[in-house]
Amino acid sequence: MTVRMHIAQEPGQSVLLTLNSRYLRVLTLASAVVFVSLLGAFWVWIPSWKYPNRLVGLLVLLPFLLPYGFIPLRLNSRRVHSGLTLAIAMGCALVVPGVYLIRFVSKWENNWWILGNLVVALLMQPVLVVIAARAFVTIPHPPKWGIKLLGTLAYGAVLFGLFLQVYSPIPLQLSENEAAAQSYLLDRAIGMDFDLKCEARVADLPKEAAGYFFEYAGASPPMTTEGCPGLKGKNFAITARPLIYGRTGIRSFFVDKGVAVHATSENRPANPGDPIVWTMQDWLYHHRPA
Repeated sequence: MTVRMHIAQEPGQSVLLTLNSRYLRVLTLASAVVFVSLLGAFWVWIPSWKYPNRLVGLLVLLPFLLPYGFIPLRLNSRRVHSGLTLAIAMGCALVVPGVYLIRFVSKWENNWWILGNLVVALLMQPVLVVIAARAFVTIPHPPKWGIKLLGTLAYGAVLFGLFLQVYSPIPLQLSENEAAAQSYLLDRAIGMDFDLKCEARVADLPKEAAGYFFEYAGASPPMTTEGCPGLKGKNFAITARPLIYGRTGIRSFFVDKGVAVHATSENRPANPGDPIVWTMQDWLYHHRPA
């Protein structure tokens, strides 16, 4: 059975399109499943994000969600070509992001509802691409269909690029904890090495902060003329390790008189042989006058 539709070409003219009803039903169902699955997953997931509430989070996700609602609307109206090309574009663009999100949830969230909905949505992407492509080659094409196809594919590419720009393989809170630990170590190391007034007090070093445990080792700080401990020219080292490895942080850090932060992602204390991830030049750049 086929569904026949007319698409306006010019005033007074039309192009007859025939679309197999089976294709129409499958694409409509697949699009609806993706829309509902994504909405269900993010409705539960958004509150665990640090900043946005549900409304703000859903507004941010609209460019990714709405196309799946537009696909069945266009297929069941006179915009068959537009619906098919949109199904192809969205199915191609969001396969890789879907895999990334499933890996992220599996590792960090441990929520079966979010994971299950994302898996269902991902499985529907190849269905959309294959069925829409098969339907696309069976119908006549209106004028300038190639330009419209490229435009829709470009939209999918933009969504893919946006996802890659904002995606992080670790949660935001862990990234902020690690950044705070690095900055803290470098601030203290620079103060200790250059006797920057009272900013270098070893006694001010906390045992715990920002999800990290800090530990000082080295020479006992002598008193300066200003009454503050000074370590200029002395050997010292400060280490930072996550309080709960994999939950409050992944990397451990080390800084010494060389005023460079070394890091390792292994569950052990960092040492001078580990790669350098932050230097005094980085510190000066971030503390430059506005």
